[in-house]
Amino acid sequence: MKQIPLELQKMEMLGRLATSVIHDLNNMLTVIQLNAALLEVGGIEEEEQTKLVGEINRACSCAADLTRSVLKFSRKTDGKAVRFELGKVLADLEPLLGVLAAKKASLVSNFPSEEIWIEGSTVGFQQIILNLVTNAVDSESKGDVQLTVRRTAAGFVEIIVSDKGKGIPSEDIGSIFKAFYTTKELGRGTGLGLYIVHRIVTEWGGSLDVKSVLGEGTTFQVLLPEVEPAEPKAREAATPSAERLHATVLLLEDELGISAIGKQILERQGARVFQADSIAKARGIWDAHRGDIELLFTDIVLPGEISGEEFARELIDQKPALKVLYTSGNESASHHLLAVTQGPFLPKPYRPETLIEAVAKLLN
Repeated sequence: MKQIPLELQKMEMLGRLATSVIHDLNNMLTVIQLNAALLEVGGIEEEEQTKLVGEINRACSCAADLTRSVLKFSRKTDGKAVRFELGKVLADLEPLLGVLAAKKASLVSNFPSEEIWIEGSTVGFQQIILNLVTNAVDSESKGDVQLTVRRTAAGFVEIIVSDKGKGIPSEDIGSIFKAFYTTKELGRGTGLGLYIVHRIVTEWGGSLDVKSVLGEGTTFQVLLPEVEPAEPKAREAATPSAERLHATVLLLEDELGISAIGKQILERQGARVFQADSIAKARGIWDAHRGDIELLFTDIVLPGEISGEEFARELIDQKPALKVLYTSGNESASHHLLAVTQGPFLPKPYRPETLIEAVAKLLN
């Protein structure tokens, strides 16, 4: 049988996540909207205002973490094996695990505090975890679903996912890793999850074991070879403090709300900011103030025939000393930029201090 692409099963997982993610985002938006409405009405004491603003910031941070996790998981990969540290990947995964388990099971995660490295792909590792946790959550567990990732003494990384659910019949154990084999009712799975887990683990030189007792639960154990850490990248210069920004900036952003607050943030730090919501307007500002503009802060995806990246190259051809900071909420666009141009990039959403630090770092 022709090998089934990992991307196919990843799309199945994204479909499962979609409804729960939308539910969680709607809850966070409700928190933001209600608190903002109270602030708009006015007549609230300063202490209560601070509390309401804190709730808005908390909900925004949670929403940003969740969308960032989904976007990272959905990113198309080239399949090349790389060495990566588990801590960062597990941190990105936590919001998705919470979404999967919500209202169905209590998920208890035990992650390593020390650095542990393996070789493979981060998305492949996420698929292993997400698929095993999904099965455990669907098992109608009568107790906690346990997820443990740890180092073993034998040079392996151990992943254990256990539940106290209905268990797997002994006659099915030999078939659960076959493609399209499923014991779930119609509409609750395609039978690709465990097949993909087995395939990834095998390709990475690991092993996979399952123990199950009807009515008592199931435990999956994955062992993956641990590897030496990747060569450390050259240490970047220390991030400058949020000092006064004595510079002229061309801000190109088609979303007026984002552009207006970005202009305000930078101007409060001493920058002179020209604001444009289209390539045509940005060209007009550039022609009039080319000698003064030191930095272009541009969205990558813009209405019109060319992208922010192409416009930046056009300006750099005219002024090679021009600094450029890119931004986008579009994952495919940002992935292309990072892979092809290696340009400085600030992902949306971002906080005021993050914007200030990114601009200061480029100008110093």
